[in-house]
Amino acid sequence: CVDGLVPKDISGLSSTTHTSGGWSNKKTISLKWSAPTDSGCAGIYGMAWNLGKSATSSPTIIDKVGAATTVTFTNALANTSSGYYFHVRSQDKAKNYGSVAKIGPFKIDATAPTMTSVSINTGAAYTTSRLVSVTASAYDIHSGLKYMQYSMDGTTWSSLFNYTTAARSIDLSSYGGYPGEGTKTVHVKVQDAAGNTSTVKSDSIIYMRLPNITGGSVTSLQNVTSSFYRLTGSDFDGVNKVTFGGASLAKWVATNDDWWADGAYRHMNDSLMHVYPPQGKAAGSYGVQFSNLAGSSNTFNVTVTKTNTKTFKGNARPTAGKRVTVSMAQAGMPSGTRAMMVMSTLGTPSVLPGTLSLEIGGNWASIVNTPLLPFNSAGVLSLKVGTLPAWKGISLYFEGVYGTLSSMPLPTTNKWKTTLQ
Repeated sequence: CVDGLVPKDISGLSSTTHTSGGWSNKKTISLKWSAPTDSGCAGIYGMAWNLGKSATSSPTIIDKVGAATTVTFTNALANTSSGYYFHVRSQDKAKNYGSVAKIGPFKIDATAPTMTSVSINTGAAYTTSRLVSVTASAYDIHSGLKYMQYSMDGTTWSSLFNYTTAARSIDLSSYGGYPGEGTKTVHVKVQDAAGNTSTVKSDSIIYMRLPNITGGSVTSLQNVTSSFYRLTGSDFDGVNKVTFGGASLAKWVATNDDWWADGAYRHMNDSLMHVYPPQGKAAGSYGVQFSNLAGSSNTFNVTVTKTNTKTFKGNARPTAGKRVTVSMAQAGMPSGTRAMMVMSTLGTPSVLPGTLSLEIGGNWASIVNTPLLPFNSAGVLSLKVGTLPAWKGISLYFEGVYGTLSSMPLPTTNKWKTTLQ
């Protein structure tokens, strides 16, 4: 047989593991093609091929005797952005070579990207909304970053998002999260164009809803009172600050009422708060706000009215050694009326017929009194009384006397008892 004809062109050349022109993280590549045929009478002797980084090649070494149709190169590929090319041609038994078939480039990146940062709401410690802004950054050496994923529990992952260093809105209750308050952690991982996935990086934030005051069953009180505003709403758990007309109130404590004159707040449950107002405020509307670590509530207005009865009040259970604040109301007494405060350790009456009748003093035996003092513009007279630590357990009795000559006996207030804790 005399054969001067070259074998026919190889057809159907492709890779079963890689995409020509694309990125892959696989170091082993498999290729296939259709069985070659000879144009002449000699028949196919074998196949010559090579795999390398050159875009042109004419292999001459027979790598496989016979009309082979597949080849696999195991762990033969290394990281490269220029890519690998596969060239193959057949040779007949008369040593005629067919045309070269080529496929490639196959770009390889087997190195995972590296996460560098994750931040929720630019590093804020708290959020009042489950919808937060998450920013993340990473770098990749070869194929470049392509996708990113999010998870709240590190197990349940979102679908693939396009990679970006810009902030993305993420719901803290999604992707394995839950809607309740508490510490929330957002886990992020990225993927490069070759399919390599980074390790996970995360950031945490505390989700805490703001308190919301919606109403109250008691929203109006007099300016000398032992009562409290009863305010209702939601998310009162976690409140650590209450303001009344812009001034902070103390936290209510059960062991004493040293806070009485300046006001206090008592957390009852997540939807109920008792607010004790400061004493002696001018009549009017005052804004109340609740705050937690995440921020402040809406402002809810309550009303203070001028006390209209001859009232005397003070700390009922103050701490021995601290000052006791007592207040009395001008009530309906004429403008310019002054008053005297009377104190005693005895709670039995003292009577001066036709002039003064007190509920305290034990017939004047232990009375201490102030001079006549003016009421403030709100119609309240307040006095701070010093006590000694050794007085613990002692009861003090107070009463107010209105200094007016238009009415005899002199008008008085109620008796007020204070027991030092």
